[in-house]
Parts: sequence; C-alpha cells; structure tokens
Amino acid sequence: MRRPEPRLAAVEREAYTRKEIGERDGWECGHCLTPVPREADPRDPRAPQVDHITAVVQGGADTRDNVTISHRYCNADRWGLGRRCTPAQAGERLARAVVVYEARRGAAR
Repeated sequence: MRRPEPRLAAVEREAYTRKEIGERDGWECGHCLTPVPREADPRDPRAPQVDHITAVVQGGADTRDNVTISHRYCNADRWGLGRRCTPAQAGERLARAVVVYEARRGAAR
C-alpha cells in the first residue's frame, strides 16, 4: 500500500521583481556585502539573484520581507556553507569564483 504524500502548507506569496529587491537593497549582496552588478551575464558568479533568507521549504514566505539581492555564487555557495561564514569569507570565496570564471571565459575566446 502506498503512503499518502505529505501535503505542503500554503506558502505566503507576494509579487516582487529582482530589480525592485536590488534597488531596495542598494544593489549590495546580502551575503558578502559587496556590490551586485545589475546587468551581469547570467553565467557570471556576480550575476544578481533574489535569495530567500529563510528558505520556502523551511517555512519561509515568498515575500519582500524574506528576500535579499545576492550574487549568483553567494546564493548557491550559501547552501554548502550555511550561514556560518562571515561576509569577508563570502567575499573571498566569490573573488576566487570570479577568477575561475574570467579564466574560463578568456580561454573560450
């Protein structure tokens, strides 16, 4: 006999845009506290993304109060590090990712 799938609770949602969140946050990454370029290539580790402060799967809402602008790399890297790293450490990790990205991009040309 199959077990019934657990039902997910309804998530509070609110409409917002990446531009709106970026302007609200002054285009400063919520993790490493360095500038986020508005028009970066989506593959660039510095590309802007909206990150949930408390993940929706952990009960966080999908609202303006629960999101911040971040670099693509900082957003992804956070899942490996949790919130354990300081902004300075996050910035160092982003800088290393940018060096790798630039080297790969240069080699592709």
